[in-house]
Amino acid sequence: MIGVSACALLVQASVATAAAKDALNGFRPHKAVYDVSLAEKDDRASNIRGITGRLVYEMDGDVCVGFTTKFRFVLNFSTPRNEVLSDQQTTTYEAADGKSFRFASKTYTNQKLETQTVGQANLKDEALSVDLKKPEKETVDLGEAIFPTRHLAKIIEAGREGETFVRSMVFDGADTGTQTFFTQSVIGKAKTSTPEESEELPVLPATIASMKYWPVSVSYFKQTDEGNGEGAPFYQVSFKLYENGITRDLKMAYEDFSLKGVLTSLEPSEGALPSEC
Repeated sequence: MIGVSACALLVQASVATAAAKDALNGFRPHKAVYDVSLAEKDDRASNIRGITGRLVYEMDGDVCVGFTTKFRFVLNFSTPRNEVLSDQQTTTYEAADGKSFRFASKTYTNQKLETQTVGQANLKDEALSVDLKKPEKETVDLGEAIFPTRHLAKIIEAGREGETFVRSMVFDGADTGTQTFFTQSVIGKAKTSTPEESEELPVLPATIASMKYWPVSVSYFKQTDEGNGEGAPFYQVSFKLYENGITRDLKMAYEDFSLKGVLTSLEPSEGALPSEC
C-alpha cells in the first residue's frame, strides 16, 4: 500500500507533468532573427573594439512529436590588430516526453572548422547518459538534468504561478557535450507591452505583441562552481519571455563583455497548435 506522503508526491509529480505539458502545448513554432551588437566591455580584460553580428533561431514541432531547434550565431570581433569571424551552428531535437535529446554543433573561426560535437543524451530514472559520436566516441554518465525546451517550459510554469526564482540542472549539448550546467532563473512580474516601449514591437504580430511576458534572467554555472550558484556565473542571459516561448530584448553577458540582441524579424508558424496527442 502506498503511504500518505508517497501519495502526495505522486500527486505533485502528476500536477507538475500536466503543467509542463500545458506550457509546452502553447509553444509557437517560429523563426526569429536578432541583430547583435556590443553592449559593454571591460577594457582592462579585453582588447575588443567592437562586435557586430546576427543570431537566427528556429523552433519547430509540438508537444506530440517533439521539438527541433536550429541556432546560428555569427559574430564579427574587431580588435586593434585584426577582425575575427565566429560562426556557431547548432541543431537539436528534444523528444516529446523529455527523455532524449539529439544535438549536433559546429563552430567556425574565419570560416575554418574549429570544433564539432555530435551526440545523443538519454534520461532514465532521472539520470543522464550521453553517447558522443564526435569529436570522439565516448559515453558519459551524468546526474539529473532537464533539456532546454523543458527548462523554458519550467520557467513559464513558474511565471504563471507567480514564482520568482527557479533552479535547474540543464543539459544542452554545449561545448564538449559532456557536462550539465546549474542554472538560476530570476522571473519578474508579468507585464504587457506599450507602444513606446521598444523598437522591437512593430516586428511582432498584434496577437503576440498584446500577450503578457515575463522579464527573465538566467545565470549558468559550471559544476566546478560546486553547483550552488554562489560563485560568479560564466554566462548570463536575460530576455522578455512570452507564454508561447518567443523571446525578445536579449542581453548576453560573458566574462569580459556583454551583447545586446534586438529582434528584427519574426516568422511565426500559422499552423494550429495541438491540444491532445
